[in-house]
Amino acid sequence: MGLFALLYSTAELERVKPAHKMWLQSIGLKLARSNQSQVVLTRVSFGLSGNFSCEVTADAPSFATSIVSNTMDVVVLPASSPMIHTSQHYYMPGDILRGNCSSGPSRPPAELTFFINDIPVTPGLHNSQTASDGLFFSELFVQVHLWPAHYERGAPILRCEAKVADLYRENSAVALYSANSDPKIERVDHAAGNAIRLIEGSLRLCYGLRGHLQRQFPLGHSESLFSLVMRLIGL
Repeated sequence: MGLFALLYSTAELERVKPAHKMWLQSIGLKLARSNQSQVVLTRVSFGLSGNFSCEVTADAPSFATSIVSNTMDVVVLPASSPMIHTSQHYYMPGDILRGNCSSGPSRPPAELTFFINDIPVTPGLHNSQTASDGLFFSELFVQVHLWPAHYERGAPILRCEAKVADLYRENSAVALYSANSDPKIERVDHAAGNAIRLIEGSLRLCYGLRGHLQRQFPLGHSESLFSLVMRLIGL
């Protein structure tokens, strides 16, 4: 990129011709905050993506010159976590899980990955759609046969990870409860799986307690005792 003004020192920037200074300001170069070692741009557009070079020249008599280049990409990150949609509310071992994960708008499109119980799922169809202002929506579809092994530790957790370079990484997850599970968590957004495992463990403990009370007391009394315990522990 031919940003010739990057070669100027702070003092020299003050002597830039008015026409050149107007051009530099039009691309968002903040003269007051730029110097011989850094450049500050305030109105960055996608057109500024590309190679940037820094050239250092020694004084006379050698005038030795060294140039270092690097690539800059202008990106827009998704404003929220990815969203998961599944074709059913409840799943049993043997069912076919069909779902999709969507993220965006962003630039470049977010890279999406599905996991079940933190194990990567073979990727399905990936689709990117153009949004406004040169951004993109990203969508990934999944189709998986659910086996009893998926339920060994309770309801399987379907998680979608969205990533844009090294700047953005967000996760969303759903718990795939069966129809006779009580209760059902519709959706959980999180940055790690610890929250889901904590909630799931708490639910197993609570409803294991309800089953014990039902075996020891008549139905009406057991439900009353269970409700009382739930209020006492704040659930």
